[in-house]
Amino acid sequence: MKKMNSSNKLVAIPIIIAIVTIIVFVNYYFVKPIKRMNEKKEVLPEEKFELENLTVAYLKQNKNSSIDTFLLHDAANRKYEVAAEYYFIKNGKDHLNEYDKILELSRKIFDDEKVEVANFTVNVDADRCGKEKYSTIEGLIKSDTCDLDGIIYEIVSTYKQNSEYVVEFYATKAVQERAETTEKCENFETPFAYKLSLLDLSNKKYYSETKFECCTDNCKLGGIESLRVNIVSQMKSSNQLYKMTFEKDKDHFIFSKIKTN
Repeated sequence: MKKMNSSNKLVAIPIIIAIVTIIVFVNYYFVKPIKRMNEKKEVLPEEKFELENLTVAYLKQNKNSSIDTFLLHDAANRKYEVAAEYYFIKNGKDHLNEYDKILELSRKIFDDEKVEVANFTVNVDADRCGKEKYSTIEGLIKSDTCDLDGIIYEIVSTYKQNSEYVVEFYATKAVQERAETTEKCENFETPFAYKLSLLDLSNKKYYSETKFECCTDNCKLGGIESLRVNIVSQMKSSNQLYKMTFEKDKDHFIFSKIKTN
């Protein structure tokens, strides 16, 4: 019995050594390289600034576009308009009539020499209400109403992964519209109702709510920016998370893909 136990031990030791060797080999040559390959690396502050502004420009100029949630989708919609929005972010509204420079920029950031000049509209006070806009057709124009639809977004992180530069962000399409109501108000107040609808970037509605209030005079929709806190809460709870990816060519970034997280 003792001899058999000794024999078993002698057989087991090489097997254990072989298993450990295989584990070490797999970990060193396969697991660790894969982890290093997928590691998220910090980007420089100036790269972060540029990447995030390019992402914002894309979102603002593609509020009516749709991406396919099941496939990686080229970030190639409204190229000239996206470049104009980015040009405005960098240089201000006084430079929005520099159409040739915008064209040069659009061909650069989309790596596409076929881009042509197109009409665009930029909300120059979008963070407040969106009443004031610059249009290539009418010059600087003003609207009496706030923006009642558009994309609300919040950037989460910016990093480099492998050769790609990535901007992660929450985003949703928001629409505010006046709604009918049978509610009553007291005194001289007027009943007022509106409907808020939220859609993902594939134009699928995932949230809708009707609100009622009483107002004294000149009841107007406040626009989607006035509802930002509620919209951000809803899009985060619904996990409306996306990634915009870029490639880098020497001194500038090129739009690559937009995809779900």
